[in-house]
Amino acid sequence: MSGRHSITETAEQSFDHVLPDSVNRDPSYREIMRRTRQPLPELFETVASTNRAANRWLIQKRWSDGPRCAHCGSTEVTEETPEDEDAEIRFQCASCGKGFGVRTNHFTANPPGVSLRHWVLALHLMLSEPQFWSEEQIARFLGLDQQTTYLVVHAIHMQMMESDPSPLESLARVFEVDEACWPKHLESAAGERFTHRLYTVVVLERATGQVRVWVVSERTKSNLVAILRRSGVRRGCTLYSDGWVGYEGVGQELIIKHCWVNHGAYEFVNMDDPDNHINGAESYFAWTRRALSRIEISQENLTRYAAQAEFMFNRRQVPVIERMGELASREHGSLTPERIAAEQSRFAPPTPTMFQPEIPIQPL
Repeated sequence: MSGRHSITETAEQSFDHVLPDSVNRDPSYREIMRRTRQPLPELFETVASTNRAANRWLIQKRWSDGPRCAHCGSTEVTEETPEDEDAEIRFQCASCGKGFGVRTNHFTANPPGVSLRHWVLALHLMLSEPQFWSEEQIARFLGLDQQTTYLVVHAIHMQMMESDPSPLESLARVFEVDEACWPKHLESAAGERFTHRLYTVVVLERATGQVRVWVVSERTKSNLVAILRRSGVRRGCTLYSDGWVGYEGVGQELIIKHCWVNHGAYEFVNMDDPDNHINGAESYFAWTRRALSRIEISQENLTRYAAQAEFMFNRRQVPVIERMGELASREHGSLTPERIAAEQSRFAPPTPTMFQPEIPIQPL
């Protein structure tokens, strides 16, 4: 047993030398995510050590150039630091006379009973793992009830979403597109069974490896053309796809060069044109399925987790603490009933009545 253990140790120590150079240069998405992870013990000793430390960290990330009034935007504010370490730091604005804290008009405002330390830990759990944590696992880790955890996760997902995502920056003007039927679980949380499935469409810009993810209920040509346009595919670009019939005529309509591979004939790379493949887009779906393997996702939650997957994938080489800081700095507002209503078109759980021809795209 001891000899076998020493051999394993030796193999692990020399593993990088045994691998081909191409493997060392091109690590998998999962390995890249692992390298950017911040260990939980380190987080407990720093920004999540106490409520006061979490409070200070959120203040710095939300207002990197100094606190500003959450009501009027004035910088003429004074800090009111309570003696109690668990109490949150408050500010008083000299311009409008109102008091505020880092939670005011922030996604951490609701639910109000969750400490800022819990918010920081929840951000870490949702942004650091190669596999996503389910709401039940997060609830057990944080010691919160299921309903409160749902609101926390919901708010963080909303913080990841972009209401009007910008087109991908095309360096080489080469894109890949692929689509998948997801998820397989067709029942809602209330037990309602859907008669149709949602589709996830991913558009990848090959030079940067950045993606835009879209959720639609119909894989029609008009939906695909609209998705491609909003993702940055424009005249003169090159688009690679599979041979699905819905892509016919896309090249002429967008005035682009359109190439495809015939997956039905087990063709995954065109041997006459080695650039003709969609391995990048398919790798995104493979990574997503691994990342979501812990979670049973129904159709009503697909848009939320697709937004999380897009956010994580596009920042796969960014350290976790920087991803957390980016979300904390976004001024999207608190998760109020009014905001939920405003997001209804792209966030509401799908119902059987929603599945009509040419349904509007639900952007992330």
